[in-house]
Amino acid sequence: MSVIAPIKPYIKYSMDMKTAVPIVAYYCKLYAVQKGLEIIKSDTSGADTGDAKKFLIGEMGDLEQMKKGLPEGSTKEDHGHFI
Repeated sequence: MSVIAPIKPYIKYSMDMKTAVPIVAYYCKLYAVQKGLEIIKSDTSGADTGDAKKFLIGEMGDLEQMKKGLPEGSTKEDHGHFI
């Protein structure tokens, strides 16, 4: 099993919602990246996590771009009814 397999559904959902509800897509991807980094950090299987780290770093770059497209002052609390 891939180290980041548990976060794949969140990444996919984020991609699905990117156009329809960008704020949901952003926070879904943010959760996935945070959870993925936690999984990698706590992994004791000895698996090579280099590719997973590269993937998550790329997703962090995408998060920055997504964040720029959100309305000024957007916070999770402001959009709680979506999340």
